[in-house]
Amino acid sequence: LVGFAAEHGSEAVEQGRAKLARKRLDLVVVNDIARADIGFDSLHNEVTLISRDGHERTISRSDKSVVADQVLDELQRLRETTRAEDDGATRATSVGATPR
Repeated sequence: LVGFAAEHGSEAVEQGRAKLARKRLDLVVVNDIARADIGFDSLHNEVTLISRDGHERTISRSDKSVVADQVLDELQRLRETTRAEDDGATRATSVGATPR
């Protein structure tokens, strides 16, 4: 589940972290709407991706298509991580251990 946080100013990332927890998201894409050179009325954007597993990274000012590709890459990373965790829990259960 992906959320988008159009936030304003220096607290944008912190507000994005709060939204991630509050909405129980897997990933939140934080966009600082205080900047005129990115976002809604621009061909470019700069965002911070924050995932439920604590991974956080900023995508520097880029074409929106590049930002979209990076968001999809992060979603793929999360899917692979979840799949690996699920596989590990299944293996542990099949040999009688209690899954995490």
